[in-house]
Amino acid sequence: MCNHAVMDGRRGTKQTNRDKIIGAAISAYESDPDATIGDIADAAGVVRRTVYGHFPSRRDLIIGIADQASDDLIRRLSGVADIVDDPILALATLELATWPVGNRYRTLLGVGRRELGEGRIRELLDPARRTTVTVVEQGQLSGRFSTELTPATFVVVAEAATLALLDRMNVGDDQIDGYTAATVTLTLAGVDASTRQKSIELAQRRLDGIGSETM
Repeated sequence: MCNHAVMDGRRGTKQTNRDKIIGAAISAYESDPDATIGDIADAAGVVRRTVYGHFPSRRDLIIGIADQASDDLIRRLSGVADIVDDPILALATLELATWPVGNRYRTLLGVGRRELGEGRIRELLDPARRTTVTVVEQGQLSGRFSTELTPATFVVVAEAATLALLDRMNVGDDQIDGYTAATVTLTLAGVDASTRQKSIELAQRRLDGIGSETM
């Protein structure tokens, strides 16, 4: 029993260190895309050897950030899967639910693109893209969304708009938030201003009611 407790403690410490390193790296790369492993180790409160034990190279560290971003995105999507009951509310909910992930990991738009390539960043967005295509298809079939763009094209345009908003945040625009992103996406879908506002506010209230366990 004692050995099991020791092993569990070591695993817990290892995971804690990994999380601290990733958190420190995200912050470091936001302020300095060329931050070194030493900079990140100092910010995380560990020695460089500990960082290298988890991530043998800078590229491995950025892959670790990307993998965690993907996991967080999937978790956010699963948390809202059962609360939406109409396409407008669904689209608003998806945008609000996934915005915190994009905001937290927006450093990947710069460092990640450079180190991993545009394709890897696009892969991270696949779960949200597939879900959004389904919602847009439902919205168009029900007559709630504009049909000027195919669902696949709509998602490409909406995704580009969201990434552009995150890029604006990277250069210091602090007036942008999930409400902004949801407004842009619903506008692209052809939803009128009054319905947009009501749907976004309702989506936020419902998200607030989900609770941390499912989100």
